[in-house]
Amino acid sequence: MNTTSINKGQDKFLLEKAKKIPGPVRKKILDEGIIGLAKNVLEFGSPMEYLFDVYEEFIDLSGDLDDFTCGKCRGQVLSDFQKMLPILIQFEKAKGNAI
Repeated sequence: MNTTSINKGQDKFLLEKAKKIPGPVRKKILDEGIIGLAKNVLEFGSPMEYLFDVYEEFIDLSGDLDDFTCGKCRGQVLSDFQKMLPILIQFEKAKGNAI
């Protein structure tokens, strides 16, 4: 994908994070509206836990945000996904146009 199509105002750091999410995982997040459903609550099996697991597995390899019971950690993960949403959508649109 040509990432030059991403709006220049979007954060390059978030773009790099979004690139780390595998296509099938990204598709599930978008198809199921997981970002919109997620709330910063400690609820196992929730959309928030799914996003947290994705973040921990693919984005935060250093383990800085590895405690799901930490409200501040969940808040950071949710905030990043909310900011990445337009980038993830654009990746999927570009993928669809490449077929």
